[in-house]
Amino acid sequence: MRAAGGLGVALLLTTLVGVIAAPAAQADGTVVQGNKKCSELFPGVANLREVKVEPPASGTYGDGTLSVKVTVHPLATDVTDHPGDQTGNEVFDFAATGGVVLGVAVKGGPDTNLYSHPAGTSAGTNLHAPLNAKNGKFPDLSHISFCYVPKAKPKIKTQVSKAELTIGGPVTDTATLWEGNNPTGTITFSVYGPNDATCAGAAVFTDTVTVNGNAGYTSDPFTPDAVGTYRWIAVYGGDARNEPAAGKCNDANEQVVVKKAVPDLKTVPYVYPNDTATLKGLYKPSGGTVVFKLYGNKTCTGDPIYTESQTVGADGDFSTKNTTVKVSTDGTVSWIVTYSGDDRNEGAVSACGDEQVTLDFTPLGS
Repeated sequence: MRAAGGLGVALLLTTLVGVIAAPAAQADGTVVQGNKKCSELFPGVANLREVKVEPPASGTYGDGTLSVKVTVHPLATDVTDHPGDQTGNEVFDFAATGGVVLGVAVKGGPDTNLYSHPAGTSAGTNLHAPLNAKNGKFPDLSHISFCYVPKAKPKIKTQVSKAELTIGGPVTDTATLWEGNNPTGTITFSVYGPNDATCAGAAVFTDTVTVNGNAGYTSDPFTPDAVGTYRWIAVYGGDARNEPAAGKCNDANEQVVVKKAVPDLKTVPYVYPNDTATLKGLYKPSGGTVVFKLYGNKTCTGDPIYTESQTVGADGDFSTKNTTVKVSTDGTVSWIVTYSGDDRNEGAVSACGDEQVTLDFTPLGS
């Protein structure tokens, strides 16, 4: 987990406070005398609700918030920690969605078997009514009550560390969760782009962090390898107590504009008639060229009297190789050096006048 900061639990259900006195779930539950309602079994729990299944039968039950799939079946083998023969006795499994099940009250015979889950649960197997101590069997199921609270609906807010950067630099995203009920699970950060305006393509970067409460969580750094606009989406997957929460493509503060690198071009007059240039600050150059042009005047006008091009594959020095340049007049000659740029790098050009050489000899070819 990479937490950027904590927030108070804005919507912490009083679940844990209300359940703290209830016994923890055991393999056989805890026998409670009589026929108890959820409000009696979990007093003081805010927003406590009950889904009652009577008579118990296989099927799906709910109240519009909690949905419980119940499967009633005979027990396949005896329970080894009980005397007697329970094989074939009536038990059930369940799987719940949409709420936090704090306990399952199973009525059969004169008393209730309570399976208590203070931290919440969503499933159980081979639940049964209280053991009949006289014959060592589980009575047939009379009714089942699922005591639950609705899942919290946490909110998520996201913010990239930089809205704009030069290619080669890192960027992170921070997602802040609040109004969750002690959220756990994970947040997954995904980056789309460049220029995937609907986030419909495959993510170019993903990172998953562990959630431990309402707080801010920051992704690992992502270093874009191409220019353009990148879009982040952060998704909290939810857990037994909390619904999922997700950002959307093009959310505010979730776009990063990546610009080309701006190289530094320096030129130095070399022993005439050659020239040299130095490029620094390139990011993974590919396919660009350095072009040297020699003009037979100090204004860099007209057609150049010499041109040479070299491919750029990295930072470094580039020098012309032709030593037999002919000029038509004496006086001043000027070099201009141009770097074309490429997909990741801006172009650059030297200024006329940066490199001028005054000739003091009779021009070749005169």
